[in-house]
Amino acid sequence: MVGGLRLVALTVLLDGLAGCGQVSRSASAHAGAGGADAHTGGVNATSSGGADANAGGANATGSAAANGKTPPNGPPPQCFDGYCPPPSAIAAGDAHACVLVGDGTVKCWGANDYGQLGDGSEVSRGGPVQVKGVSSAKSITSGSYHSCALLKDGTVSCWGIAGTRGIDSPSSGTPKVVPDIDRVTIIAAGGGYTCALLADGTVWCWGAVLGTPDEIAYAPVRIEGIAGARNIAAGMLHACALLVDDSVKCWGWNGVGALGDGTTTDRAQPVTVVGLHDVMALALGWWVSCALKTDGTVSCWGDNSDGALGTALPGPAQEHSVPPVAAAGLSNVVMLAAGGDHVCAGVDDGTVSCWGNNKYGQVGDGSGTDSVVSPSRAQGLSHVKGLALSMVRSYALVDDGGTQSAWCWPCDGGSPSDGSTTPMKSEDGF
Repeated sequence: MVGGLRLVALTVLLDGLAGCGQVSRSASAHAGAGGADAHTGGVNATSSGGADANAGGANATGSAAANGKTPPNGPPPQCFDGYCPPPSAIAAGDAHACVLVGDGTVKCWGANDYGQLGDGSEVSRGGPVQVKGVSSAKSITSGSYHSCALLKDGTVSCWGIAGTRGIDSPSSGTPKVVPDIDRVTIIAAGGGYTCALLADGTVWCWGAVLGTPDEIAYAPVRIEGIAGARNIAAGMLHACALLVDDSVKCWGWNGVGALGDGTTTDRAQPVTVVGLHDVMALALGWWVSCALKTDGTVSCWGDNSDGALGTALPGPAQEHSVPPVAAAGLSNVVMLAAGGDHVCAGVDDGTVSCWGNNKYGQVGDGSGTDSVVSPSRAQGLSHVKGLALSMVRSYALVDDGGTQSAWCWPCDGGSPSDGSTTPMKSEDGF
């Protein structure tokens, strides 16, 4: 398990972004599911897995996963120990999205330039297509131009851009199991890399791995300085791990303080986020990091130029913040996802509030305001069971008791500016 890595800035395409993909289906019985999968992140990632952290590109942009703790007055977040009850998992990359279906298969839609839809082609799809050869997935995550599934046997299968699949080969729409890694419990995809949390509490990453020198890692590389981790999240150019002592360590790009160590110095080795305690989940965007705390509140740190911290900051500190600051007016949060520079939180009543960059309507409140500096209700959403954010889009998985459907905002046309500024429901099935 050796390999080098360099910290790289990825070029992100704004055209051809994934819309809702016309997805809906009859609901299976998964009472109590709720939350985004990591990637974070990406989301998340569910994701974007771990959270689906978003992290997509920016999902990887991380969506958040739970860590065995339950916020007050609501259902637990969706993922426990890397398992996300299907089909309540949704993950988003820069221009594609994926859902985990109840039978352990995965379906994706959107841009497919690098095979990130996993259907064996490089043809973009307006509606969901089945990922080939994946039939036992228990969580998913999406990065900028790739996606991965955590399989029930503890291995990971990835597809999309070269390097992100843990093997030295060209980009491919055919999923391949990442070699030399197993006993995986949580996965999180970043901009051009993927990280895995193993059962022994160590973290391994591959692709344009943050925290190792020089070159892309074509095999999983252990992140030194991380032991006893119980959750991970991935952003565009930084990643974080939640440890068993409730502390959080981050590494990677730190130009606006997204690592939370009180500096703006890039770190190849993990550093501790200052002033952060009682954390149960993480969600990372491009330049912002957020934590869902055990009391159901959210704290964020890093870039605030478009309000992604969720609160107005006075004076010189208004552009970014370390230590973490509380998002204003939020309580009873049960799921969290971060996108490019916007963040969404799912509340225990099934609604969603978002904040940050709203240039394309990705906050979903219909305000038309470019920057939303405090949490604002996304219109028309209820019964939300999953969240995933891309760079400039937001996705929700909704279960109204009769059907499951994907919602997105904005989600029309070939560019983000063509879409609706409030959430829209899909029509066709998956």
